[in-house]
Amino acid sequence: MAEYENDLKKLKRLELVDVIDRLQEELEQAKQENAELKSRLEARTLDVANAGSLAEAALELNRVFEAAQAAADQYLENIKEQQAGAKERAEEELAQAREQAEKMRRMAGADAVQITSQAKREAEQILQKAREDASRMASDVLSMIENFVNTSRTRTGEDKGAQAAPEES
Repeated sequence: MAEYENDLKKLKRLELVDVIDRLQEELEQAKQENAELKSRLEARTLDVANAGSLAEAALELNRVFEAAQAAADQYLENIKEQQAGAKERAEEELAQAREQAEKMRRMAGADAVQITSQAKREAEQILQKAREDASRMASDVLSMIENFVNTSRTRTGEDKGAQAAPEES
């Protein structure tokens, strides 16, 4: 660290301002990457919610975390090339990003469980209603068949009686 301080002391003000500007640009890029990763993670969270299965959600989250890790690794490499002081700030931001990503992963997992449970409850309700409807329809069909049979018997008896009556006369 002392050698960097000596190097910095040798730089002119304009050069120092240039170094600061570059570091600020890199910090801004890192913040943009972080925001982009958050946005992508939120989009993936919605995808996971629609996936319908915890296994699919876990696989999707792994892909998101791999992308986040790759971006974080690239960011760290760029910072190492600039200065040791910038490296420390980057490591702090990375730790925060990982912490946020972990929180989001836990929330996404909890959401996936909740959505899956809700879907199961709704499926059971739909199935129960379908069973009730089927039972009601079966009862209606049986009633219709019984009415038809009774009506047919009654008509058959009337037809026999009508045919038998002319023969008796």
